[in-house]
Amino acid sequence: MKGVLNFLLSSSEEAKTLRQHFVFRIVPMLNPDGVVYGNYRCCLLGYDLNRRWKVPDRSFHPTIYYTKRTIRYMKQEREIEVFYDLHAHSLQEKIFMYGCSDTDIKKNAVIRIIPLVLAQLDNSFSYKFSEFQIEKCKESAGRVVIYKKFNISKSYTCESSFYG
Repeated sequence: MKGVLNFLLSSSEEAKTLRQHFVFRIVPMLNPDGVVYGNYRCCLLGYDLNRRWKVPDRSFHPTIYYTKRTIRYMKQEREIEVFYDLHAHSLQEKIFMYGCSDTDIKKNAVIRIIPLVLAQLDNSFSYKFSEFQIEKCKESAGRVVIYKKFNISKSYTCESSFYG
C-alpha cells in the first residue's frame, strides 16, 4: 500500500492524470487492533473481518460497518469504478486477484481486464492464479458483498504472497 500511496502522490504524469480524473478513497487497515497482537485476519475480539462484510455489527465489527456506510455515502456522490481490497496470502506465491463473475459476458470481460493488464505490466503478478468465481464460503467477503450490494463489478481482493 505504501507503494500505491507513493505513486499516487508522486509528480509523475500518470499519477497527475489519475488524480485529475479519479477520486481515490483509501481506507487503512481494518484490523489494527488484531495486528498489534500478531493477528493478520482477526480483530482483537477474534472475528475474521474478511468474512463479516455481509452483515457487520457496529459494536463487534466497527471498521467493516463504517466502511460499508462510507461506500453507500460515496455511491450517492458519484459512481464507484473499482473496489480494491489488499491482502497478504500465506500459501500462494506471487500477486494475484480474486474477482467476481457475472452472467453478462461483456461484464465478465471487463472484470478480467485489470488483472490481465497487471500481469502484462509486471511479471510478479499472476493472471493464472487469479480467480473470478463467487464461492459459497466467500459470500460474506468484502469483494463479493460490494459487488452484489453496491453493483460494483470491478470489485477485487488483491493478494500478495507473504513470501515476496
